[in-house]
Amino acid sequence: MTPAPFILCAFWCTTASPTLGGALVPPAHGVLRVGGGFSALFPTVSLEAGGGVTRRLDLTAHYDTHAGLAHVYGLTARVGLPRSLAVSIDVSHSNFALEEISGIQAVRAPIGNGLTSTFSFHGSRVTAGGVHFYGGGGLTLRWLVPRERPEGTVERVFDLTVNHLYAELGAEWERKSGALYLRFRAIVPIQTELNVLGYLPWVVIGRTWNVP
Repeated sequence: MTPAPFILCAFWCTTASPTLGGALVPPAHGVLRVGGGFSALFPTVSLEAGGGVTRRLDLTAHYDTHAGLAHVYGLTARVGLPRSLAVSIDVSHSNFALEEISGIQAVRAPIGNGLTSTFSFHGSRVTAGGVHFYGGGGLTLRWLVPRERPEGTVERVFDLTVNHLYAELGAEWERKSGALYLRFRAIVPIQTELNVLGYLPWVVIGRTWNVP
């Protein structure tokens, strides 16, 4: 298939079905998801592509960038459970484009900059009007943490610790091709203190295309 027909098919040959929360992507089907919003005070862009492997398993690769300063690459495996529930594990790696931001070393950032694993629980509910509401939460383990040497330099060393907890709420509205979605996530750092809100907000609105 040439690129042009493939692109047209992505927009016109799609079906509308929920794919977030506890709603898995059906086997032999794919999903493309594009969103934008903000993470803390930084604009963010989120790109996702995945597909159903079995009735109880789907895989999604994702890329996120925060104002071009931080980049996150990851892969999520989600396993379906009865009653529109699911659990997932995500393995991601993030890095900063700058070594220092406003005099603060990027390696000291409370979120990101290294290898992480996130374990999550999801639940979904579809209303009579066809709106898909979902929620969930989880915890993220960080594999590398910063350590300061006696000479004042900072290096990352292996130390498997709980980096942050998060809770998420969202909704999907079905359309003739794909769906619109709104996602809100509250990220609570564990390895550092935040004295303003106590959490970092993450809000993204976007569109999903389900490719048969």
